[in-house]
Amino acid sequence: MKNICKLILFSILLSWTPFYSQTGSDIIFCLDNSGSISDVAFNQMTVSTRKLMEQILKCNRDNRVSVVHYGTDFPGMSPSVPRIYIESNFTNDLATAQTFSRRLGNGDHFHDAVSLIGAALDHYPHPDIVSQQKSLDRHRERPLVIILFSDAERANGSFSNGSYLVNFNPPNGLHEDNAFSAFTKFKMDRSAKFIVVHVSDYAPYIEAAANIASRGGSYTGNIEQYNDDPDHNLLPRFYLNKTNFTLTNTEISSLSNDICKMNTAYVDFTYQARSCKIPVSFPLHINGNYAIPQGANIVNFQLSLLDIATSAVYPTSATVNFPNPNEFEFTVNQADLTNPPSGQYKFIIELVYSLGGNNDGIHAENSITSPYDFMYCENLRTNTTISNPAAKFARPKDKDYRIDLNADPNHTKAKQKENSRPKNIQVSPNPNNGIFIVSLDKVRSGALEINDINGKIVFEKSFTNEKEIAVDIHSLPSNTYIVKVNSGNEVFTQKIIKR
Repeated sequence: MKNICKLILFSILLSWTPFYSQTGSDIIFCLDNSGSISDVAFNQMTVSTRKLMEQILKCNRDNRVSVVHYGTDFPGMSPSVPRIYIESNFTNDLATAQTFSRRLGNGDHFHDAVSLIGAALDHYPHPDIVSQQKSLDRHRERPLVIILFSDAERANGSFSNGSYLVNFNPPNGLHEDNAFSAFTKFKMDRSAKFIVVHVSDYAPYIEAAANIASRGGSYTGNIEQYNDDPDHNLLPRFYLNKTNFTLTNTEISSLSNDICKMNTAYVDFTYQARSCKIPVSFPLHINGNYAIPQGANIVNFQLSLLDIATSAVYPTSATVNFPNPNEFEFTVNQADLTNPPSGQYKFIIELVYSLGGNNDGIHAENSITSPYDFMYCENLRTNTTISNPAAKFARPKDKDYRIDLNADPNHTKAKQKENSRPKNIQVSPNPNNGIFIVSLDKVRSGALEINDINGKIVFEKSFTNEKEIAVDIHSLPSNTYIVKVNSGNEVFTQKIIKR
C-alpha cells in the first residue's frame, strides 16, 4: 500500500508543470536616490511604495515584488557612475518586501538603471550592481512591471551628477530613437510595462517621462514622440505627474487594479518577415507563448492577416497546436490562406477565453520589429481549378462590395472592383487603444454603432452632416470589434482591433 501511494505521488509530480503566467506578475519598484531627493521626498516615496505593494500582494498572492534603488554614488566606491542597489530578490512576503531604506545618492540616470536591471534579470553580475543581491529571478512567461518614482529631468548635467531620464550617450536629442533605446528594448524583448510617478513641472521632462510610461492608465497629455516607440506614440499612458510622491488612496487603488489585471492574459510570438524576393516555402511556422487566467477556457485561438494598406483582416484556417504548457504553434499551409489581395500584411493572433460566463480576449502582433510580416504575391496564388470557388475564397465581412463567384471564378472583376471602388468609411488608427476616428466618404448622415465579437452593441451614436466621428471605447476589453455605419438603405462595416 505504501509503495502504491509513493507511485501515485511520483506520477503527480511528473505530470505537474507550473503555469507561471497564470499565477502572477513580477513587479519592480525603482526608487530615485539622487541628490535632488530630500529625506522628506524619499519618505513620501517609501510610504507610497509600501501601500501600493500591500495592495498588489493582496489582490493576487502570487504577485512578486522587488525594490531597486538607483543613483550614482555608493559609500566606499568611486567614481560617480550610474548604479543600482537591489534590496531583495522577487518575493511575495510583505515583511521582506517592505524592509528597505535609501542606499545611493548624487546623480540620476534612469536609462542606465534600466540597463542594469536588465543585467540582473539576465543573471549578469555587473560591477555597478552594488548590492549583495546581484540578480532577479524572473520567469519570462510572467508579466514584468516596472514602477518608477522619480523627479528626473530629461537630460541635464554631467555623467557623474546629472539628471537623465533618457540615454546620456549621444545622440540623445529630442525625438531620437537612441534616447529611449533601453525602454524600447525592455518593452519589445521583455514585454515590460512601465508605470511612471513623476514630480516635475517642466513640459520637456514631462513629455519624455510620459513616453517612457507604457500605454494604459489615464494620462492623455503630450508625449515626446520617437519612431521606434513600441507603443506607437499612442495614448493614454501609465503616467502620473505630481507635486510630491504621496499617492492618494484613489491613485493606489487604480494602479493596483491596473497591475493586477496585467496578469490575466498574455500572448507573444515571433516571426521572421518574408518578401516576394525570397521564395515562400510552405508550411509557415508561427509559435510563441500564451497564458489565460486560472480557471478560464479557450474559446478561440485565431491567426489572421492584417492588410497594412487597408486595415482589412483576413482570417486563416490554420489550426493551433499546443506542444508544451503555455506554448502554441500555428502551421500555415497555402490552402489556409483566404486569398487576400497582393500586398503587405501583419500576422495578428486573437485569443478569446471564457471566465465566469463572460468572454474576454487579447491580440498580439509579431514581437520582431518589421514593416510587415508577410508579403502576399501574385505568384503565390494557386492555378488549380476549384470546383466550388466560394469555398476557396473567403470574402472579409468588412468590405462593401458584392462578388458573383460563379460568374467570375478567377475573381478578376472582383479584384478590380475592390481596388477601384472608394472606401465609404475609414478607421484610424487601426489597431488602436479604443480611441479612434471614423472618417466618412460620401456618407454624411446616419447612425454609427460598435459591436463586439458576439454582436452586442457596445457603442452607438447618430450623426448629421459629419465628415469624422470620434469614438472612445478605451474602457472595453482588448478584442476585435466591428464598426458599422447605417446610412439610408446602405450599411458599411470595418473590423478593428483594440489592444
